[in-house]
Amino acid sequence: MKLKNLFLVGSISLATMSQATTIPFTGGSDNGVAICKNHEVYAWGSNEIDSYKNLLGLDTTTSEYMNSICFSPQLVNRNGIIFKQVESIAGYYNPIMAVSNKGIVYYWGVMNNTLNTQPTPFKSNQNNGYNEDGTLGGEFLGNVKKLKVQTTNSWFF
Repeated sequence: MKLKNLFLVGSISLATMSQATTIPFTGGSDNGVAICKNHEVYAWGSNEIDSYKNLLGLDTTTSEYMNSICFSPQLVNRNGIIFKQVESIAGYYNPIMAVSNKGIVYYWGVMNNTLNTQPTPFKSNQNNGYNEDGTLGGEFLGNVKKLKVQTTNSWFF
């Protein structure tokens, strides 16, 4: 699937959504992701690669979560987590990363040959990580203000 075509379809669909003028969105090589003012997250694009299904982390109460390709934005199951930024990584499995309003980094899709169909906190390799509520003392990467992601590298600010 060509990203250019996918973005055209995604852009047209986003334009019809409420709050469309305030939706920042990003895309990997085969998918896109957007966050709305009301904190809902939408994703579109390749939802299945190899044996991995629901790469986009879609809400499983809808039938679209089993589609191999989603041509229009579909609601992501964020489990009540409020995100302030979402980013799609360009690469073969195109994982999605996000920062919660508590500064914790989450990801979903395939990373390190493991499929996560819902936002999963990114484990820290530091001695003092953060809890999901943003407090010190946990095992997760936290106190992050902004993500910058690309194919082979990601930066946390």
